[in-house]
Amino acid sequence: GVSADAAAVGAAELPGEGDDEELRRRAEEAERELEALRGRQATSAREAEAELGNTRQELEAARAEGDALRAELEEARNRLRDQSLAGEDDRLVELQQRLEAAQDEVAMLRSAMAAATERIRASKEAEERARDDLEGSTEEAAALRRRVADLEGRQPLLDQLEQENEELLQRLADTQAERDDAKRKAEESRREASAAEERARSLAEHHQREADAAGRASQADREEARRELEAAWEELHARAAAVDEAAKKSEEREAVVRRREDEAAARETAAEHKVAAAQSEIGRVRAEAEERAKRFAHVQSMFSKKEAAFGERLEAAEARAEAATRAEAEAVSGRNAAKEEALAAEEAASELRQKLASLGRECEELKSQAASSEELLDGLRIEAAQLEHTRRQAAEAEQRADALWEESKQLQRESRALLLRAEEAEASQRRAEERLEAQKQHVKLLTAELERAKEDDPKPAPHKERTEDPEASSGPPDVSLPVDEEERASQLEELRSSNQELQARLAEVEAQAAKAASTSASRISSLEKANQQLSWQVAMVSSGGGGGGGGTVPARSPSERPLPPPTSPGFSFTSVAGWVLAHRRVLVSLYLVVLHVMVYSALTHGAFSFSSYGGKDLAASPPVSQPQAIAAAPIGNVTLHSR
Repeated sequence: GVSADAAAVGAAELPGEGDDEELRRRAEEAERELEALRGRQATSAREAEAELGNTRQELEAARAEGDALRAELEEARNRLRDQSLAGEDDRLVELQQRLEAAQDEVAMLRSAMAAATERIRASKEAEERARDDLEGSTEEAAALRRRVADLEGRQPLLDQLEQENEELLQRLADTQAERDDAKRKAEESRREASAAEERARSLAEHHQREADAAGRASQADREEARRELEAAWEELHARAAAVDEAAKKSEEREAVVRRREDEAAARETAAEHKVAAAQSEIGRVRAEAEERAKRFAHVQSMFSKKEAAFGERLEAAEARAEAATRAEAEAVSGRNAAKEEALAAEEAASELRQKLASLGRECEELKSQAASSEELLDGLRIEAAQLEHTRRQAAEAEQRADALWEESKQLQRESRALLLRAEEAEASQRRAEERLEAQKQHVKLLTAELERAKEDDPKPAPHKERTEDPEASSGPPDVSLPVDEEERASQLEELRSSNQELQARLAEVEAQAAKAASTSASRISSLEKANQQLSWQVAMVSSGGGGGGGGTVPARSPSERPLPPPTSPGFSFTSVAGWVLAHRRVLVSLYLVVLHVMVYSALTHGAFSFSSYGGKDLAASPPVSQPQAIAAAPIGNVTLHSR
């Protein structure tokens, strides 16, 4: 019954292996899908970065081309400043052609930028789809991890990891939004640059038209046109500087976005490391749970063996009780002893069941502690270092128990040998008594024949040797016996002496058997007590070395444990009695201290004055010395007076 209950408890505590394998397989598949989605996301991010890099390179080339054009325009302005406008029409036409070529290149760059923007948008859509798939697989993996964690008591850690993962995803989304904002601002800067170039082109055309008109005008008009052209070029230069500043700001924002992307990637890598560490921790906790289950199975098998041994002892006691019922008056005490032994065996079995139940409760408490607190992990790590020492202690305790059991068996064999010797002595005594009775009958027959011979022949035959017949006390004292009669008398004496020796040996053997029986009974009782203590120690050591899973300190006896609160399920009279016995010296010391304090306070505050008992007041009495006052102090209704 106890082993079945323990097996039921173990089966209820441990999850099914098939469900665990299925959950583990699904978790691994979810992890693989998550890794694939992350790889696709990284690929799309790299493609977007490559497109953005190409666009930046094209923008840098366009910016360099614009710088070259500005340099040529500056050179042309210097020439206009040094020389007249005569002969510069061809140069202006060439500049106009180059400006148109630059505008064509800008248009090509715009189309390339639009294509890159379209590719970025497509990669962004793919990234959104991958993110949606990643979120779905993450939710599924989180559900699987939550289920595995529910089975293994690791839910708080996974919730924390899920929260950190959500925070990282939120940061990644914020970084993506910032990157999109930076891209949008870069697009606005590009549009502003294009608008500035368009305005510069229109202004150049306008100034060219004005220059053409000014070429046909006077020199003053040419000077005025040149000044206007210089002002226009200065305005164009200022706008180009503004465009450069906007481009620099866009580059700075892109650098900030890249830095934030790197930080997000680092956070994601750290989160992956944390997830890997959590998975390894889950594997370690699962291994510890399996080890704890193995230890529980070992303890269960050990208790089943001890229960079988107690069952055998109970059957032996019942057999002895049945044999005692068939005995006579002397078997009553044996039957009572057998009943007492059976009751002791039943009590031991009940104690074993109670210990097994307490072991189950302790296992439940350890598992609840392992599920509710992270401190058990530290305790398990510390306990892992002490596990080998605990196993050695358990092995030594089992060896001592086996040695004590073998010694008890040896004592039982010796007691059985003594009983066999006593039975053999009784059998030999019975045989000697039978021989003695036969000899007595033979002596009686010889005496009767001798009497008849005397009656037939009144004169005694002369004979040198005479002997006295010890049996014929009524005959004459001097009776001559034949030689065979003398031999028979000597044989009778020998039988009597041998009978006395046998009786002495029988008494000695009976004394030795009684002494050995008492010694073996005391030794057996002490060995049984030691065996019970060792079995309790082995059980406590086996339960304390695991988990768990789930306390954090080595196993202790009930007297060494702290007193549980009255509302806890472990509070009982046994725990209170064990705590009181363990701390009896402290309690007695506290009691004596409190008693001395009470007596001192009563003496100093006048609790033993005569006025409280209807006597005279001490203030009106003559001064009394302190020993006399103490000796005359009333105790209860009795007053002590010193002589």
